[in-house]
Amino acid sequence: MSLTVFIPVRKGSERVSEKNTRNFAGFEGGLLELKLKQLETFELADEIVVSTNDERSWEIAYRFLDDIKNLKLVKRPDALGNAESNLSDLISYVAEITASEEILWTHVT
Repeated sequence: MSLTVFIPVRKGSERVSEKNTRNFAGFEGGLLELKLKQLETFELADEIVVSTNDERSWEIAYRFLDDIKNLKLVKRPDALGNAESNLSDLISYVAEITASEEILWTHVT
């Protein structure tokens, strides 16, 4: 059985500006950096996918490519990266970008 950890990080937040990438608890890359640090030693996943339409999130995740060998960065389509995006469309999208049998969906927030 194969396992993918999926981390959706969309640009913009209606309630908290830049909530995923702004400095948090000593992590310059915010909640996204914290989540990726937690996953650095997670050995059960065949791949860890960060899907984002946010340039800052891309930069933060990109810094982990050497430390997390199975990290995959995927540009999220704009239609799936706004507050009005349909959750079922995002779920279908995940199935398109990974061949894993099992998907663990985790948010940085």
